[in-house]
Amino acid sequence: MLFPPYLKKGDEVIIIAPAGNADRKKLLSAIALIENKGYKVLEGKYLFNKHFRFAGTTEQRLHDVEWALSHPSAKAVFMARGGYGCIHLIDAVQIHMLRQYPKWIIGFSDITVFHNVLHNENIVSIHGTMPALFSQAGTERSVQHLFELLEGKKYTYSTASCVFNKTGIASGPLTGGNLSILCSLIGTKNETDTRGKILFIEEVGEPLYKTERMLLQLKRAGKLKPLAGLLVGTFSDLKESEKEFGKNYMQMIFDIVREYTYPVYMQFSAGHQAANYPLLLGATHTLSVGHNTSVLTLH
Repeated sequence: MLFPPYLKKGDEVIIIAPAGNADRKKLLSAIALIENKGYKVLEGKYLFNKHFRFAGTTEQRLHDVEWALSHPSAKAVFMARGGYGCIHLIDAVQIHMLRQYPKWIIGFSDITVFHNVLHNENIVSIHGTMPALFSQAGTERSVQHLFELLEGKKYTYSTASCVFNKTGIASGPLTGGNLSILCSLIGTKNETDTRGKILFIEEVGEPLYKTERMLLQLKRAGKLKPLAGLLVGTFSDLKESEKEFGKNYMQMIFDIVREYTYPVYMQFSAGHQAANYPLLLGATHTLSVGHNTSVLTLH
């Protein structure tokens, strides 16, 4: 895997918006925060644009992505926010430019499109919080962890175990992201290769029946059987109650993967919530799920 160089104070970093349009005030606040940490922020030409729900037209957003990937000196690209729109760009994006000018790509949600392309190209990227969310209440630790990771600090995350976990130990490259995006890539050249991987999934704003349908799509497409392990992040703002559906999302996931022997770590703090801890996608991790404690370690 290609690991971009870790950041040093004074490095240039880029902010672009490849999907939804972002609040100008929140982005300016994030830019100030990044600069206060000792970095020089370069803004995409169309960062503050609005074209319906998007941050500019497809052509404008593609311009900023191509500019960012080919920038000769910047060391990281912060995606301003998710939403929807990365799928418009991905077939035209020249990902190979990152081999000539390696840099960190950071984001989550709709940015899962980019993460999967990068993973299939053997380029490590960061699933983590984005500038439009830096000022959200409760994100301080997530932002702190993100910059520590960008500066080369490895992590070990540990939480109390959940009744729906499956115990065991596994090691492998970490892949995944937003569940609905992963499903949308099945059958395309950018679909996720899960063989021998630790798969991370998270979701927001879906009814439980749609969530189950997506999980079953992954299973029927052969994406769940060959895993080394499963890391389940936040499934937030679900639009259907456990009482209506008959089970919660953790019971649902447990039932779907019950037949497999790999470990499952539920309720990991990553996804659409303030506590959105960064993950180094593509890097090797160890997943250790016990009866009392679950641990994810970056190698």
